[in-house]
Amino acid sequence: MVVLHLDNATDSKALLGSYVCGDTPGEFRWQPGALAQALSAGRWVLLEDVDAAPADVMTSLVPLLEGRPLAVPGRGESLAPAPGFALFGSVTSRVGAPRELASPGLWARVQMTPPPASELAAILGGLYPHDAALVGAMLASLSAARRLCGQSSGEGSDAPAPPRAASPGRELTLRDVVKWGHRMRTLHGGCMQPGAPLTPLVRELAFMEGADLLAGMLPCGAGRDALLGALADAWEVPRERAQHYDALHKPALALAAGALSVGRVALSVHSAASAAAAGGAPTGGFALTGHACRQLERLAAAVACTEPVLLVGETGAGKTAAVQALARAAGARLVVVNMSTQSDSADLVGGFKPREPGTLCLPLAATFAALFSETFPRDANAEFAARVVRPQPSAALLSRARAPSPPTTTNACGA
Repeated sequence: MVVLHLDNATDSKALLGSYVCGDTPGEFRWQPGALAQALSAGRWVLLEDVDAAPADVMTSLVPLLEGRPLAVPGRGESLAPAPGFALFGSVTSRVGAPRELASPGLWARVQMTPPPASELAAILGGLYPHDAALVGAMLASLSAARRLCGQSSGEGSDAPAPPRAASPGRELTLRDVVKWGHRMRTLHGGCMQPGAPLTPLVRELAFMEGADLLAGMLPCGAGRDALLGALADAWEVPRERAQHYDALHKPALALAAGALSVGRVALSVHSAASAAAAGGAPTGGFALTGHACRQLERLAAAVACTEPVLLVGETGAGKTAAVQALARAAGARLVVVNMSTQSDSADLVGGFKPREPGTLCLPLAATFAALFSETFPRDANAEFAARVVRPQPSAALLSRARAPSPPTTTNACGA
């Protein structure tokens, strides 16, 4: 199956094909697009977020949706679907007015509803069979968090939702619970025994991970406190302990035996980190306040579980500094890329770009200068050596080339 993600920048040429430069200079060849190739091969195609695609892209798909051959602009030909071809599209439900879908009557609409609580328990039990004792409390935590955030619990109840106490900015779904279980297995697998009842330590660790995943995006305030209190009740953790963890807890940061421990998280480090941690300060000049240590612990937990992290905050809040401090302590090589509206995908994944001939010769400049000074007199050829090291603008070089050389000038060949 071929999965294609559509957005407002998608071009119909990427789906149908276009002419590209061939191996012979001045020659162009036709390169079929991803949809055209799948159509000819009889493969299944899934178009993600079809409502986000431009109108011209959806218009080009109308013949295919009507059961007719797909017309390829600029080629004067049509592609008939090969046996076995199937086309699927997906639209994500959004709060508010949905985006208009081109030609909605041509699609066979299927409404995908969340699974009920009984099936959620079966799914999680299959994913984590040795951690079945955690499943019930995780689902109870998710249901309580969704109610506090004014979201449907997915249990089919017609009761009115309570007033919203917090707004996380996104839907809390089963994906959060799956990530929760993965964290418990990755970070705290040694603290849990299959089939054994949950100990107070495991309950507190599970509460900490749930607080990061379900309440970590909320700002400080009544909404965050209410959600943390609901999680504490679900895991039988005293609410005072939950408030202490959120506001007063200061995780310890230490580097020893090739491992960096940040509170409840341990990260493997590179050998260079030990040398950087001389003097007992693995983070360099980063101030290890209680708030900063709690942020570092949350970042370390995401790094240990290979989770992408989105840092949100005002300018100067310490987003970049926190990542740099954690990378310095772990000895990891950090690459900072500044994004803007002018950023292109080639800035991240790479691409072919034209290069000036002079740029290709820059690595040879130092070697040439050393060999030149050893072969020819330096004083007599100082001007020539300076031009090689610091090239002049092209217009100046052309004017100097056209002008006759002074008779007293000594070049390298005449030295």
